[in-house]
Amino acid sequence: MKKIISTLIMFCMIFSLTACSKSSKVSSTGEADKATLSDVTIGIVGYSNSGTMYNSYVAFYNQITKATGIKFKFATGSSFDESANVTAVQNLISSGCNGIIMTMDSGMTSIIEEAESANVYVAGYLNSMNQSLSKIKDNKYFLGTVSDGYLDGSKIGQKAAELVIKDNKKNVGVITYPHNYFPTHAQADKGFRVAIDAFNKTAAEKDKITVYDSQQLSFKQLDPTYFKKHPKLDSIFGMALTFVYPTMVSANVQNVKLYATAYDDSDSYVKGFNAGTIGMETCSNVESMIYPVALIANAIKETQFTDKPAVAEAVETNTVFLTNKDEQKSFAAGALFVSSDAKNSLLSDDNIRSLIKATNKDATYGNLVKTMQGWSIEDIKAKQK
Repeated sequence: MKKIISTLIMFCMIFSLTACSKSSKVSSTGEADKATLSDVTIGIVGYSNSGTMYNSYVAFYNQITKATGIKFKFATGSSFDESANVTAVQNLISSGCNGIIMTMDSGMTSIIEEAESANVYVAGYLNSMNQSLSKIKDNKYFLGTVSDGYLDGSKIGQKAAELVIKDNKKNVGVITYPHNYFPTHAQADKGFRVAIDAFNKTAAEKDKITVYDSQQLSFKQLDPTYFKKHPKLDSIFGMALTFVYPTMVSANVQNVKLYATAYDDSDSYVKGFNAGTIGMETCSNVESMIYPVALIANAIKETQFTDKPAVAEAVETNTVFLTNKDEQKSFAAGALFVSSDAKNSLLSDDNIRSLIKATNKDATYGNLVKTMQGWSIEDIKAKQK
C-alpha cells in the first residue's frame, strides 16, 4: 500500500501546481557561436519513459542536440526510492555522461557524492529540491535547479482568487492534496484565502465571498457527497484537477466552476472549458529545461556565467495560466508540451545557443532566468500567428 501511495505522490507532484514563448523575448548582446558541444553528454533521470510529458521533453532535447551538438541519455528514476536514483546516475555516468539532470529530490546527497568522485556536474529540473538543497547547494558539482512553476504557491492562490472575484462567485470550496506531501498546496490555499479576505474587507455585504474549510484528498477521487454537503457551492479552487473534475462530470454538476491547477487536454476537460465549468488550468513550460542544460554545458566547458550566484539556487519558471476556452484552445494547438513538436518551441535554435555561454561569450545568467520567467500564454498564442 505504501508503494502505491508513493507512486501516486510521484505522479501527482509532476502535475500538482502547474506540469507545462515567443522567440523575440530572448535577447543577446552578442551573436551565438556556431561551435557545437558534441563532447557534452547529459543524462536525464526522469519519472517515466513514455507519455505526453516524456514525448515533449524528447522533442526539446532533440532540438537542443540539433542546435548545439549536446547529446542526451535517459533513465527512469523514483520519487521515493533513493537507491534506484543513485543506481540510475551510476549507470549514466558509466555510459559516458559528464552531466546529470535530476527531476526528483530523492537521494540527492548520495548522488552529488557520486558525481563529485566522477567529476560530473548535476542540476535539477521541475523540482525545487526542498529536501536536499540546503545540504548540496555549496558543492561545486551541484549547479542549481528550476522548479515546476512558481516557488511560492501563494501566487497560484492569488490568481485563482482574482478569477473567483471577477466571475462574481460567492461560495467557494478548496480542495488540495495532503499538505504534508505538497507544501505548495498549503501556500496556495493560504494565498487564496488572504486574497479573498482582502476583498471581503471592502466589499458590500451582498458581494462578500464565503470560503469553505479545505478538503485534502488522499489521492482518490472527490466523493460526490461533497456537493450535497455544500448545496450553495458555486465554485471550487482545486489543486487536484484529475481527482475533482471527473467527479463533477459523473455527478452531472454543471452549476459549479472549477479553478484548477495542472493541465489535461482530454476531451472531457476541453468540453469543460467550452461549457464554462472549468475556469483555470496551469502548466509549466518544457523549454525551462534550457536552465540546467546551460549550467551543465558551461561547467563542462569551464565557461560558466560570470554573473551566476556563487551558491547554487532554486529558481522558478513562469506558470502558464489558461483561464478561458480560447486560451485552452491556443495552448492545446501550439504548446510544445502538448504537441511534442519542436516547431512549437518557444526557443529557436539560435535562441538556445545564445543562452549558453559555451556557445555565446556574451550570454548571462540573468538573461537566462529572465527568459524563463517571461513566458506566458500570450507567447504561445503569438507563435501561431
